[in-house]
Amino acid sequence: MEKHEAVFALIDCNCFYASCERVFRPDLEKTPIVVLSNNDGCVIARTLEAYGRGLAHYLLHCEASSLEAESITFEQVTLYIRRLLPGQENAVANSTLHLRLTAIRLWYDHLVFQGRCAQNPVPRGQHGRLCQIPGHSGFVRGLVPRLIKLPDIPADEQWRYFLSIAARSSIRDRLMLSLAYCGALRRAELVGLRIEDLDLAHRLISVRAETTKGRRSRIARHSSDPYTFYDLGDSYCSNPFWSSCPHRMACAGCDFNVPKASARAQALESKASIGHYLEAVPLTADERAIVERDLAKL
Repeated sequence: MEKHEAVFALIDCNCFYASCERVFRPDLEKTPIVVLSNNDGCVIARTLEAYGRGLAHYLLHCEASSLEAESITFEQVTLYIRRLLPGQENAVANSTLHLRLTAIRLWYDHLVFQGRCAQNPVPRGQHGRLCQIPGHSGFVRGLVPRLIKLPDIPADEQWRYFLSIAARSSIRDRLMLSLAYCGALRRAELVGLRIEDLDLAHRLISVRAETTKGRRSRIARHSSDPYTFYDLGDSYCSNPFWSSCPHRMACAGCDFNVPKASARAQALESKASIGHYLEAVPLTADERAIVERDLAKL
């Protein structure tokens, strides 16, 4: 039996995601991955750790600048931010800067609550023309604009490779992949599902509030319809890579066109009407060929 060197990976979920790790790391496909953690609390712990690092960086800046952190002003906070903006020597990513500002703001909220600080020097951004932030009159937007980038979507070849690996996985893994895709479930929501959360009769998934990120329950649908198909209204485009379909709108004669149940009756009615039309109306050979071609498509 061939032996492989174990690769230890800290994963805050279950073995299903260890399988996903092999998908995105083909070199690990035949290498065992040992799950060291199965605790959803790791996500919260890492968030708190990131806040702690951001606050520690700010306090080190205050110490290096001979500033008293508890009595710092809004202007001094903006000077700290300026050092981290793009183009500066100590520049950080936009998301990192927002994380540090959040940690600093929450820390000052705590100091204000304890009475050790009169005012939070880090204002909160609010949307709206007439909004005014208490203590920061006229300040509406946040200190740093939030940049929203387009998501990194895998290419068709990457999806094909992913689906080929998923097709060889266990029934459990394929079921979890189907539930996650169909119900748009987050990782913690997926691994937190229970049997009683599934309504098989109505194909509904009850996502409990304690498993969601926003602590709000919701109902997701697991449809029996071909969810990998593109919905065209009366029919589906069954091309799994719809963006590369030569027809794009999947005409009735396209091999990828799959009519819905509600459209099949209309197709049969249209087929009968065309048959009556051919019998009642005299047509030339070319006209009859066109109509018969349309009839064959139906």
